[in-house]
Amino acid sequence: MRILISFLSITVSSFAFASSLQADNYKVQQVAEGVFYHQGSHEEADAKNLGAIANVGFIIGEQCIAVIDSGGSFQEGKLLRKTIRQHSDLPICYVINTHVHPDHVLGNAAFKTDKPEFVGHEKLPAAMASRQQHFARQFSEILGDAYKGTEFIEAKTLVKVGSPLTLDLGNRPLILTAFTTAHTDHDLTVYDEKTSTLWTGDLLFVERIPALDGSINGW
Repeated sequence: MRILISFLSITVSSFAFASSLQADNYKVQQVAEGVFYHQGSHEEADAKNLGAIANVGFIIGEQCIAVIDSGGSFQEGKLLRKTIRQHSDLPICYVINTHVHPDHVLGNAAFKTDKPEFVGHEKLPAAMASRQQHFARQFSEILGDAYKGTEFIEAKTLVKVGSPLTLDLGNRPLILTAFTTAHTDHDLTVYDEKTSTLWTGDLLFVERIPALDGSINGW
C-alpha cells in the first residue's frame, strides 16, 4: 500500500522552495498512476511559503478529478488548480477535506468556479464553524496577501463514522472513511482502489511532532 502523508514530507526536498513559493516552483509529483501530490514544507505557515505546509494533491479518473485538501491559503489553492489544469482538463468534481486545519482547507475557494462537491467528515461543518472566526483573524495576519480571497466553504457531502462513502471518478472508486476522535474529532482518509494509495491526512506524521486537536488515546 502506498501512503501519502498529508502534513509532512518523507524527504527533505521541500526545503528548496520553502523560502519563497511562487507559481514557477509549485511542483507536483506523481506517486502512482493518476495520483499527484505537492509536498508541503517543514516549517510554520507564513507569507513567503503561502501556508503550503501540508501535502495536498489530486486524483484523475476517466470522467473527473478529486482534489485532496486544497492548500494552506487561497493563493496556494490557485496554484494547485493551475497545476491540475496542466495535467488534465477534466471537470473537478470533488474537493475533499481530510480535516479542518488551515493548511488543508484555506484553498477551497480557489475551486468555486468548478462547482465541485465539497466533501468531509460528518463533524467537519461544526468544526469549521467553531474555528472560522479565529482562523480568519490569525491567518489573515500570518499570510498577508496570500490569504485574500479565502472563504470557509462548508462540506455538503458528509461521511459518517462506520459508513464509508465511495466516490467514483470514472472507473476510479475512492473509498472515504471517517474516524472517531484522533488527530481531530473529524479525521477522514481517502483510499484509491485502483492504485492501493491511501491518503492519511494528519493521522500520520513523520519527522515532525504532531499537532494534537483531538485525543492522544484515540490517535
